[in-house]
Amino acid sequence: MIFVWCRRRGALHGSPARAHALALPPAEAFFANWLSILLTMFVAQSLGLLIGATITNLKTAMSVTTVAMLTIMLVAGFYVQDIPVRVLLCA
Repeated sequence: MIFVWCRRRGALHGSPARAHALALPPAEAFFANWLSILLTMFVAQSLGLLIGATITNLKTAMSVTTVAMLTIMLVAGFYVQDIPVRVLLCA
């Protein structure tokens, strides 16, 4: 989720219901985030090892890696259609 914060500083001080909105996410969300970070790390490491094993010239490997990384970052969110947005502390 994407969290949007208000520009007003006074919105942080209020009822206990607003203070509950600042609580940490549940354990399931933590472990889902942890798993996605681990999967991203393993994929990046294996891509680096693949490029390093196939291309022995250092300059060529750096160029291929740069082009691959830019291409992956460019099309990373291309197929995302609905991003849930939850507005917090805007009263």
